Amino acid sequence: MTVLLTANFVTAERDLHEHGYCLLEPLISADQIRTLRERLVALAAHEREAGTAYVYDNDSQRVSSLQNKGSEFVEIIEHPMVLKLMESVLGFNFLLSSTHANIAGPGGP
Repeated sequence: MTVLLTANFVTAERDLHEHGYCLLEPLISADQIRTLRERLVALAAHEREAGTAYVYDNDSQRVSSLQNKGSEFVEIIEHPMVLKLMESVLGFNFLLSSTHANIAGPGGP
């Protein structure tokens, strides 16, 4: 069976359990994506300027602990579909301990 793009929780949950992944239709708008990207780029630049950036593979960068760096990140982490799917796999009262973004630099692996 092929995993298809879906907005249906039951289908996504089944795919997740049967195949180990699911493909969700966009959960946020293009404007929200633009806002997230702009905030992430600004955070990455700030961390480089402050000397606190985690840079690897020449010019790639990891921005860690996004849940502590803006409500726009919390909103996507706490999207009801995401939470329900995570709970389906991890069980009730799971603990999300890491949220980060990896920005691949030019020519990065």
